[in-house]
Amino acid sequence: MTMERSDGTTVTPIGTIGTASALDPDLLLRAVRKSLGVRGWRWHRLSELRESVTDQELIYHPLWLGKVLTLADRPPFPPKRIPNAAFVDAVSGYRGVLERIPEVSHGTNDDGRQVKPVINTEQQAKRYVQAVMHTVNRGYVLKKPQHQLASLELLYMPLWKVTAEVPERRVVHVNAVTVEPETYMARQWQSADWLSLDTDALAPLSPTTR
Repeated sequence: MTMERSDGTTVTPIGTIGTASALDPDLLLRAVRKSLGVRGWRWHRLSELRESVTDQELIYHPLWLGKVLTLADRPPFPPKRIPNAAFVDAVSGYRGVLERIPEVSHGTNDDGRQVKPVINTEQQAKRYVQAVMHTVNRGYVLKKPQHQLASLELLYMPLWKVTAEVPERRVVHVNAVTVEPETYMARQWQSADWLSLDTDALAPLSPTTR
C-alpha cells in the first residue's frame, strides 16, 4: 500500500509505536539531563545544558512486534489463553516481553530519518520471538505451554537523537512518545551479543488457529 503526497509522489507508510508528541524543548532537555546520571545535575539550569547541544534529529528505529497467544494447560479445565507481546530490536537483537500491546499508528516518516534494520525478514525475526517465548517457558515448572504466533510486524519507534558536549561528546536517545531516555536500548546497538541465538533455546511457534 502506498500513499500519495501533495506533490504527487508516492511513499510507503510505516507503522510507528505510538505517536510522537509535539517537541517540548524543556522536557527533551530534562530527559537528556536524566540520561547523564549524577553528572547531569551539573546543569541545574536548562539554559546552560541547551547551550551544550550541538545537534538533534528525529529518527525512526526499527523494532519487530510479535503478538503471541500462549496456551497453558490446567486440567481438567480448558487451557488458559494468555496474550503476549514480544519485541525484538531489529538492529541489536535485544528482546523481551512487553507488559502491554502498544498503540500503533501508520503514516509516513517525512519528519525524520528511518534507521535500516539488521534483522530485516520475518523469518529471521520469528527466531528471536521464539527465543523470547523460551524465556517465558522458564516460568512454568511442569508442562511447558504452547505458543501461537498471531502476527509479526516491523514497526518503528520515534526517537530524538541529541548530541551534546557535556563536556565530552555524548549522544543521547530519547523516546519521542514518552520523552524518556532509552539509554539501555541504545547501548545494545554497540554490541553483537543479542544477535547470537542458541538453537536449543527456541520455543516452538505455531500459527494461530481460528
